[in-house]
Amino acid sequence: MKSKRRVKRKLKPGVKALLGFIGILFIVIVFNKLNNIINGNIDIFSDNKKIVVIDIGHGGKDQGTQSLDKQKIEKDITLQIGSKVIEKLEKDKSIKVIATRTTDKYISLKERNKIEAENNADLFVSIHANATGDGSSSTEGVETFYWKNDDKSYKLAQSIHNNIISSVGALDRGIKRGNYQVLRDSSCPSVLIETGFLTNYKESVNLSKNSYQNKLANSIVKGIQEYISEEGSVSE
Repeated sequence: MKSKRRVKRKLKPGVKALLGFIGILFIVIVFNKLNNIINGNIDIFSDNKKIVVIDIGHGGKDQGTQSLDKQKIEKDITLQIGSKVIEKLEKDKSIKVIATRTTDKYISLKERNKIEAENNADLFVSIHANATGDGSSSTEGVETFYWKNDDKSYKLAQSIHNNIISSVGALDRGIKRGNYQVLRDSSCPSVLIETGFLTNYKESVNLSKNSYQNKLANSIVKGIQEYISEEGSVSE
């Protein structure tokens, strides 16, 4: 019985070149992926990140409140503070930050909640500046609102509010339930921060200062991080 010989088929030069190219391409892709992971450009733990929506109040045609001299407008103040919050929060690799706006753009209240819902946010933090309705200049202080009848929204408000008060030394106007649409229609723990009164001269000056805005931003970020850390330890 004749033994069967395996006939080795020689690859055509064109096929060899193609396979070689594919091999090199694969190596390059793998190397680039590893390099990006090492350099922190790709986060392999992205699925575990907490999604935090920073809602920067007002914008565009919606100017919000203003100082008595009409020189300081809420939509500008909130954008300045909110941008600092976003920049600082993005340094935390365990958090994914989403902003409702990053420019002087009008965003409806409904759209703000839509952004939060579509991104399956874990937290919603809305930043504002206050004013008196009667033109009084003596009213001042920081107050933080929540609406949902749950411990999580209150704890988030408490964590952020306490950090702001201890950091900037503003009058403590307390943590309150506030019937605001962005809080009512939110599907996650949510708070609204009134960072001070633009109708109060001292606070309008403070809210315009870069150093004071940084203190507020640091306090908001710290409050968010502390809340996430405490909630994580409880769930464990």
